[in-house]
Amino acid sequence: MSARDDVRRAAVVLTDRGEVLFSPIELIAQARKSGCAYPDSTLRTHIVNYRCINAGGASAGMYPDLVRVSRGLIGSSTARAPSALPRARPPKSPQFGSPEFCGRPERDRT
Repeated sequence: MSARDDVRRAAVVLTDRGEVLFSPIELIAQARKSGCAYPDSTLRTHIVNYRCINAGGASAGMYPDLVRVSRGLIGSSTARAPSALPRARPPKSPQFGSPEFCGRPERDRT
């Protein structure tokens, strides 16, 4: 069985229990209970990247089974429509030329 199948089966078990939102740790723990032998890092990569519809990156969302709701919270895209789940807000990016943008700590000018 592939890592994708193990993660999908774990998500189905959790949603069948009535859990709409769950953490990657809960998914990995459920996969372990079901006999998954893949390393945690492989499962985590599948959960937060390959399997999430709204993940960022070139390989993100290859299998649209999960939705990232917020940091550390995942939902099954088949349990509820993805548009019905709250969307995670991206962190505010620093403005060009600000100390945070340039990687310098801001000095106290008093």
